[in-house]
Formats: sequence, C-alpha cells, structure tokens
Amino acid sequence: MKKSLFYMLILLSIVFALTGCLPKTAGQEPPVPVVSFKAYLPENTPDDATIYIIGNYCNWDFDSAATSTVKTDDEEKKYAEFELQVAEFPLEYKYTVGPDWKYVEKDADGNEIDDRKIDSAPEEVVIDTVAKWAAIPIPPSEEPTIVNIKAFLPENTPDDATIYIIGNYCDWEFGGAKTSDVKTDDEGKKYAEFELQVAEFPLEYKYTVGPDWAYEEVKADGSNLDGNRKIDSAPEECS
Repeated sequence: MKKSLFYMLILLSIVFALTGCLPKTAGQEPPVPVVSFKAYLPENTPDDATIYIIGNYCNWDFDSAATSTVKTDDEEKKYAEFELQVAEFPLEYKYTVGPDWKYVEKDADGNEIDDRKIDSAPEEVVIDTVAKWAAIPIPPSEEPTIVNIKAFLPENTPDDATIYIIGNYCDWEFGGAKTSDVKTDDEGKKYAEFELQVAEFPLEYKYTVGPDWAYEEVKADGSNLDGNRKIDSAPEECS
C-alpha cells in the first residue's frame, strides 16, 4: 500500500511538471495586468506639456497618476503613451494636460464628458482621442500674456460709470477684476478699454456696469447671454 501511494505521488508530480499545473506557492498573487494606452492630443497641446492619465487605478490622485511627455508621429499628430498596472476592473479614467482638474479633457464643444471606462483587461493597445482641453497651463518660466480689449457700450451707459470685465483670469472675483472709465470716440460712441494679464487660456469673461452681477451685460432683447464670452488663445490684436 505504501509503495502504491509513493508511485502515485511520483506520477502526479510528473503530470504537474509536464502540464505546468504545479500548485501555486502559498501567498503568491497572480500578475497584475498591464494596460497600454495611446492618446491622440489636440493640436494646441504645448510640445513641452505633461499629460496625465488620472483614474481609479490611482484613487484619482494626481501625485500617483501616470504621466507622459507629448510625442509626435510621422503625420505630425501629437500623442501621449502610458502603461498602467491595473489591479481591478472596470478601469475608469480621464486625461488632463496638467496636475489639476481645471486642465481636464472636454468634448469638441467644450462640454464635460463622462469618465472613460474599460470593463476588462484589453488584449491590445487602447487608442483614445482627446478632443479639447478645458484650459492649458502656462509654464512658470513664461510671462503672462497681455490681452488688450476694447468694448463698445450701450448709448445709455452713464458717462461716469465704471465698467468691469469679470472672468476666470481673476477667479470671477470683482475685487480682482480690471475696470475702465467710460470713454467716447470721434464718432460719439462710448467704449471701455482693458489690459489683462492672462496666465492661461481659454479666457472666459463678461462685462458689468458695476461691481455686482445685477449689472451684467445682456442681449439687445434683455435676455441673458448664451454663456460667457470666450477667447481660446492669445489674440494678435485687440478684441
């Protein structure tokens, strides 16, 4: 009986060795899947930018997120590449052009998008396309962009009014907003002039005729504007 048991153990060992089915060592974990990504980027992505892929694989923490430099293929298309070790699925993620949600990707119209999602480990490289960035950071080494703006005003604007340009350049705070006196050109048209230091684009803004939203600009029929005024990149001339 002992010999039969001995020979059976030998036979099982040979079978395991030949089939690769040897028992797993106690405490040994299966390998974590590695997922490769290639993300095509908007044309206005700075060549020296750092692209982040932020998601649940790193607990949505920018400090732990994988990054990529901006690369260019043979067709001059900009892209970023990543390799992630994903411990569990589904994987949810987004791309940003800097370590902050204000630089997150948007759809082509500038609207928010849902988190990207991969339900299980893919067999091939994941190909994504980023349509647009919410904003693009300017490196600290670069000076803010000076934007000169001239705004023509309604005829009923009081001559002694103070015109405000309120926007994301001042975090929408009236205390930090630029102002202008009411001026009149050679044709009798009233206008205001501003010189803004803009650290990042797009620049979004509105005009008010006082330091309160009760005095903000409206359409000719008195209805609200369709969103904010917007300048996507540094203009060459006054707006």
